[in-house]
Amino acid sequence: MLTFCTTCNDCKKEMPLKDFNKKLGQVCKECLSKRRSLKYEKYQSILRRFKTVKGCKQCGWREHFAGLEFNHRNPKEKKFQIANRAESILAKRGCSSWLSFREELGKCDVLCSRCHSVLTWEQGHQRGAKVERIS
Repeated sequence: MLTFCTTCNDCKKEMPLKDFNKKLGQVCKECLSKRRSLKYEKYQSILRRFKTVKGCKQCGWREHFAGLEFNHRNPKEKKFQIANRAESILAKRGCSSWLSFREELGKCDVLCSRCHSVLTWEQGHQRGAKVERIS
């Protein structure tokens, strides 16, 4: 049986065509996976840095990105969750993707986990009813 081979542009290894993604051309599946991982980490790093620089809008806490969250000021205007779609939006090269990401980011505040939980509770997003704060 005749096997056709080609060379990966990234790792320079010669491999059978089955090891390549047909749509993306001359990069093997293994190198493509590495590219995606690096791109994901790059965009997560951007978001982490953004959250840490901004800090919590209510209390000012900014010690660690893991304790900071994006909060949509008006949940009814939310098109997507920033943290869940960031890498896919930023990875696209189209201007509209970048603009939609920035537009969505503009609808958000950065809050620490504690302030975000309290605000969400007070606004009644979890239960559908608004409640008063207990002093």
